[in-house]
Amino acid sequence: MTDPDSPPDKGGQESSHDDTVGDEATTAARPASPEDVDAHLVIDSLVDAVLVVAPDGRIVLANSAAEKLLGAEPGSLSGAPLLDFVPQRYQRAHCAGFERYVRTGEGRLPAGQAVDVAARRRDGVEIPVEIRFGRAGKPTPEGFSVVGVLREVTERIRLERAALLSRYLQAVVEAAPDGVIAWSPDLTILAVNRRFTEMCRLPSEAIPVGGDVVELLQRYGSLLREPQRLLDAFEYARRNPTEAQSLELTLADGRIVETYGAPITDESGTLLGRVWYVHDATERRAAEAHRDRLLRELAAVQRAQQFLLDASTVLARVSGFSESLHALAAAAVPALGDICIVDVLVDDGRRIERVAAVHADPTAQPLVDDLRRRFPPRLDGDNPAAQVLRDGVSRWAAEMSDDFLRATTRNEEHYQLVRALGYTSFITVPMIADGQVLGSITLVSTNSHRRFTDEDVKLAEELARRAALVVAKERRYDAERRLSHNLQASLLPSDLPVFPGVDYAVCFQPGTRDAEVGGDFWDVTTMPDGEVAIMVGDVAGHDMQAAAMMAQLRAACRAIRAETRGPDELVARLHAHWDQLGLARMASAVFARLRPWSGLLRVASAGHPPPLIVEDGRPWFVPIEPSTPFGAPGGGASLWQGTLSPGAVAVFYTDGLVEDRHRDIDDGMARLAVVVTEHWTEPASAIADHVISALLGPERADDVAVLVLRWLGPICS
Repeated sequence: MTDPDSPPDKGGQESSHDDTVGDEATTAARPASPEDVDAHLVIDSLVDAVLVVAPDGRIVLANSAAEKLLGAEPGSLSGAPLLDFVPQRYQRAHCAGFERYVRTGEGRLPAGQAVDVAARRRDGVEIPVEIRFGRAGKPTPEGFSVVGVLREVTERIRLERAALLSRYLQAVVEAAPDGVIAWSPDLTILAVNRRFTEMCRLPSEAIPVGGDVVELLQRYGSLLREPQRLLDAFEYARRNPTEAQSLELTLADGRIVETYGAPITDESGTLLGRVWYVHDATERRAAEAHRDRLLRELAAVQRAQQFLLDASTVLARVSGFSESLHALAAAAVPALGDICIVDVLVDDGRRIERVAAVHADPTAQPLVDDLRRRFPPRLDGDNPAAQVLRDGVSRWAAEMSDDFLRATTRNEEHYQLVRALGYTSFITVPMIADGQVLGSITLVSTNSHRRFTDEDVKLAEELARRAALVVAKERRYDAERRLSHNLQASLLPSDLPVFPGVDYAVCFQPGTRDAEVGGDFWDVTTMPDGEVAIMVGDVAGHDMQAAAMMAQLRAACRAIRAETRGPDELVARLHAHWDQLGLARMASAVFARLRPWSGLLRVASAGHPPPLIVEDGRPWFVPIEPSTPFGAPGGGASLWQGTLSPGAVAVFYTDGLVEDRHRDIDDGMARLAVVVTEHWTEPASAIADHVISALLGPERADDVAVLVLRWLGPICS
């Protein structure tokens, strides 16, 4: 309780020390002397609390209502300092104002005006009270006595605050762009804006301020598709009043609203109610869904384009018909499906060959291999690949029913195999080039969430179109290469003559990187005197002209060789008559003659790598000084000769064996020496196989000719 000179205390806030109350209390009877019993009884019967305070600040009279208000025992207020019931923070101002009022009997406020102040009960609890001050009796030398009438206003303040909050909330929420509704802790609606009722598609008077929010929920629950979700959220808010909530709801008409609930508190943290904000997110969600769909479509297009680019790169890197299609199948999983199968028409379209079948899961690959090996499609069958190969029309299904699987498999084993693989969805598209169906590509989804769509079919058809171009090119290339190699083989010796005392073998490997015929050649014949004549060489270039020149050169060497006494003379004559022979390109060759009766070997070279000799497990290259290649400036020839020991091995070869873009000739010759030395005791044919296997890879740009000769020992001439 503050001094009689203090200003109004609104909500317990500290007031200015200079304000005063009025001179007279309008509702209190002027007290008589303490001995006047009738007046005391009247005061004690009043509902409002009454205090009379002497000029020295001590209470001289207090009725029962005052004792109850201040939490004092009956009779204990008499003689108590009024200051005991003033909150600590107001005591200095109280003393100053009380002293001035007692001395002058005047205050700044009109007499009897009510003032809201804070009083402190005996237990220390502060309560808000409304008090009216006035002078009691005539002044004494010490000053005026003061009478005060007090009334607790806790409920009044609560109601005023609630009303103020409601007006404030109503003004705020009405301006909000979203729907807003607020209610008090006792579930009374404090505020609701027009936007909220519009979102509910209700008239504005349907949700009145002061109504019960529980009744509101029960009445309009049918506006929601799932009203129980809102009831559960409301119940959670009742159990957890200080926590915020977010909730998305779908209205009965399909609109989507986002809601957010939060507690309303004052500066001291006292809970005043709860507010819910409701935002209609229907248009935004539709826009987001449209955007997400566009983004997914864009991502799908980008993935498709990237895959097609990657697939084209894979096809460009791989040569060979089967290799290209297997690489294509491997690139298609898992990007396009879980399994990719490639079938092609062979034997002029009379038979289907399954050239590739790849599973994205390596652990399931054995099942796919089994499917490929045991159940390739038959051209007259019901397999989708057979149907597509017959008419060139794509087929696909988002779901593969059990009846479909049984209809497209040959027998129970075939059916159980595709069931084990988990076939669920498929696409089969034709590979067509120049109007001709070359094969088909089948994509299968297995036990996954992927289900093929029209867009997947379009992507598969584009992939098949690109693959068909590569397949058609590879088929033409394979045909041309076979023709070229057959032509080249026809120009080389087909029958190998037998020579006493000599074991020899020849291996010729055409290049794999183009379809053109090369110029590598070899020849082994016997001379009239019994010597074995050996020739290995290479004409520059890989075309029909190189093949024709190779045939001319072999024929010329055979014709001139009979008129010469040794390989060096043959080289010299070829240099001298090269232009007359009409040979327009350069060529290299090594020539040798072996006397089977003595082991004498004579060697001459025209720009060609030297032969390798292995004797008693020791390798060495013939130290011959080669002349320039045929067709190059220069000429002449040098001769090397030496006698081989029985069992010695000589290896003649073209440069494609020991030199390519990844290996220089010195490294290749060193590798050749190692391989021949490891196997030199084996038959000549076995040594040739080891050389080819160790020094040649699956891809080579040049032809290779290898002639392995072993001198077995002296024979009679």
